[in-house]
Amino acid sequence: MTWDIRYNRAAEDHLESHPTAERAIESACLLLDQRCDVYGVWTGDLAESIDREQILRIYGRRIKSPA
Repeated sequence: MTWDIRYNRAAEDHLESHPTAERAIESACLLLDQRCDVYGVWTGDLAESIDREQILRIYGRRIKSPA
């Protein structure tokens, strides 16, 4: 199962796939750093989705915690 990120960059929608939720969330955070509009992360099943607000909370924790 892959985890997909749907986002908008330069007025174009994109879909990017990752093997784990962790890698997808990390990539979504990097996209936010690049000022992309991230819509969500999911497996294709809405029951297993991470919405924009959850990504932003995770992103906020990542920024505040040392790497």
